[in-house]
Amino acid sequence: MSNILNVRIENIRVLNVVALSSLGTFLDLDSVALCFQDVEYILKEDKRNFSGLTLKLKRRKECIKIFKTGKIICIGATSEKAAKNTIFQVIKKLKEAKILNASEKPSEIKIVNIVASGRIVWKSNRGLINKLVKTVIGTEYRPDKFPAAITRLSHPPAVFLVFDNGKFICIGTKSEKSLHEALESFCYSLKGRNRYKEMLKTKIEAKSAEERAEEILQFATERLKGKPLLDMTFISFWEIYSEYLDREGLPHISEVYYLAKAKFKEYLSNKRKLEEDELFRTLLPKFMYWVKNQGVQKVKKKHVDTFLAENDIVLPMGLNKSKFKDKLYKAVKTST
Repeated sequence: MSNILNVRIENIRVLNVVALSSLGTFLDLDSVALCFQDVEYILKEDKRNFSGLTLKLKRRKECIKIFKTGKIICIGATSEKAAKNTIFQVIKKLKEAKILNASEKPSEIKIVNIVASGRIVWKSNRGLINKLVKTVIGTEYRPDKFPAAITRLSHPPAVFLVFDNGKFICIGTKSEKSLHEALESFCYSLKGRNRYKEMLKTKIEAKSAEERAEEILQFATERLKGKPLLDMTFISFWEIYSEYLDREGLPHISEVYYLAKAKFKEYLSNKRKLEEDELFRTLLPKFMYWVKNQGVQKVKKKHVDTFLAENDIVLPMGLNKSKFKDKLYKAVKTST
């Protein structure tokens, strides 16, 4: 299936798919047992920590566990589709027996684990485990406790149990897609390479730091669209930057961060200046009219505060209030 240089993985076989769903209601296990008469076997357990039924359906490999709490677990399937179909079959049977209301909808069926096996073909498989320990980060080998090397991958999350004859078992993936990605990453790891890091490197190099900074600025403006910036005393650029990285699946890049931060600072300054000018143009004629109405002969700075208080005008928190009032005072003083 996978072929990277002289490393090959073959004989891939899905051994077990574990799926989980919840009916969202408590079940009477005796009634459930009665409606499943056409099964190979049915085992009822009622213990302190486990109260449920185990069913083996006829002509199917899957095994079903039904709990009193309404949870259903399917084990033994060899594909996602088979696991989901089996759970749908059980739910349909419960509805036909009127144990479950026809209108009730179970929770989304989740794949919680996929177990697969395969074989690594690499030159001669002699010394394969030594190769793993030396080249693949996250590999443990303790032959006195377990005969296989244990390799843990973080992207995507998966665990490989590798035996000296080249056979392996992969556990921990939650979809067939992530299983294939894990197999590809494992092949890269065998060659001392990190597929995830190489993908990141390609993604990072796809655009220059300047282009990334512009993208972050655009992302920030969209996020702040419609919000009056003068009303905001503190805007966390790091929060915006982190959201962008999460969306794009990128790591922190210092060059991009400082470049984008400078652009964002300039954008904030210009935007706030525009908002301040607009506020000034709105208040100036009002203040001039107030001065004329009050019959003020000589305008003083204190008149600005009186005007604002009498008209219940609260200046934005992000505005340099002292500087703004001074500007308003000088404009009216000059005109009078």
